[in-house]
Amino acid sequence: MNGTENTNTHEITEDAMRQIALKTMQEEAQRTTAENNWESCKKAVAAVNSDVDLALKNKAQELGCTVEYLQGIAQTSPKAFKSMFGLKDTVSFDSVNFLQSTRHVDNEPNNEDYNEMLKSANNPRVAADLFNKAMKNPELLDKLKSW
Repeated sequence: MNGTENTNTHEITEDAMRQIALKTMQEEAQRTTAENNWESCKKAVAAVNSDVDLALKNKAQELGCTVEYLQGIAQTSPKAFKSMFGLKDTVSFDSVNFLQSTRHVDNEPNNEDYNEMLKSANNPRVAADLFNKAMKNPELLDKLKSW
């Protein structure tokens, strides 16, 4: 040894390691999503056709493409794939909740109306009405000046 250090080593910075790890995780997530989409699409076809492979071959022939091309569509856009077979995506419970929670009601009374209802809440019928409205739209309670 002549006492010189090897200066050709490359140090990987912490930031570079994070970038590599992030890219790896993103690629794995994409791969997992693609696999899940493909399996979901095959199950959807199986629900209406007992021979999935034959159904895929026939659809590819009908469209003038390969089964691998159809698989690529299924992996990236399962909704488009299912529509080619006349299948509909199911609406999830979360989608329904989201739609209901974002629905705007035009005939909502203003804050003063709620406060007047609250003042007369000693009337059981008015209290029940306020309770029912609050159950349907909990944000109503935020509009009240006092509870």
